[in-house]
Amino acid sequence: MKLEEQVCSLKLAKKLKKLGVKQEGSLCWVKYKDRYEIWDSGTESWYKDKQWSAFTASELGEMLPQFVRVKHGRIKEKRNFHLEIRKDAYGRFFAGYVKQEEDEPDFVLCAGLNTMANALAKNLIYLLENKLIKK
Repeated sequence: MKLEEQVCSLKLAKKLKKLGVKQEGSLCWVKYKDRYEIWDSGTESWYKDKQWSAFTASELGEMLPQFVRVKHGRIKEKRNFHLEIRKDAYGRFFAGYVKQEEDEPDFVLCAGLNTMANALAKNLIYLLENKLIKK
């Protein structure tokens, strides 16, 4: 598996940094000359303004809460939704927060993306943008 498939994309990494997520990943995207590369986070300080944490699926999983309390749909009171991750027959990863009622899953967010890291990053972005969790 390529390293790029194990970390969130550059686009999602930039969004997470913009939302104020601490840049404490073990790897980082770095703009070096005219291209972007994945480097170890021990990168020299002169690259800090051109550096974004390339969070792994494990790191993102640690940042995401197990449950979120959300007002959703017609429900007036807040309900607990739990994190669920699945992979379909086409290799897409689905990650989202689910409320199981009457054998019908109810999703707050479900991101179907090409890598687990991207699906988890998309969920973290959603939670931060909608103020469902704090940085």
